[in-house]
Amino acid sequence: MNEPGTKKKFRSQLIIFPSFQWTLIGINLLILLGAGAAFGVGAYNSFDRLRDMGLKVGLPKDHSYFKFLSFQYEHLSNYLIIALIVALTLSLIVTMLVSHKFAGPLVRLKGFFKDIGSSGKVYELKFRKGDYLNDLPPEVNKALNKIKKDN
Repeated sequence: MNEPGTKKKFRSQLIIFPSFQWTLIGINLLILLGAGAAFGVGAYNSFDRLRDMGLKVGLPKDHSYFKFLSFQYEHLSNYLIIALIVALTLSLIVTMLVSHKFAGPLVRLKGFFKDIGSSGKVYELKFRKGDYLNDLPPEVNKALNKIKKDN
C-alpha cells in the first residue's frame, strides 16, 4: 500500500479482483448473447412466415419474391452478427473499466487493513480519483482516529 508521501504506482492491470470482475463480465456477455439469439430467432421466424405466405398465395419456389426474401434475410443476419460482435466487445471493455473502478477500492481497503494488522501502523486511507466508494475513506479514517484517541 502507498502511504502518504510515497510515489503512486500506475495501474495497468484492469482485472484486480478476478472472481468479482469475471463474474460480472460473464453475466453481462451472457445477457447480450441471449438478446442477440432472441433477435436472430425473431428475424428467422419473420422471414419464414413471409416465405410461407408466398407459398400459400401460389408463388412458384423460384419466384423473385423468394430471392428477394433470401437476400434481405442474409443482409439482416450479417448486420445482426456485426452489431452483436460490436456490442459484446464494447460491453467487455466498459464492464472491465467500470468494475475496475469498483474493485480497486475493495482491493485497496483489504490491503490497508492487512498493513495495519501486520505493522500496527495506522495511516490515512485514500482511494484514486474517479474510483467508486470515495465516501468510504473519510469514514474509515474518522473511525480509526476515534479509536486512536480513545486508547
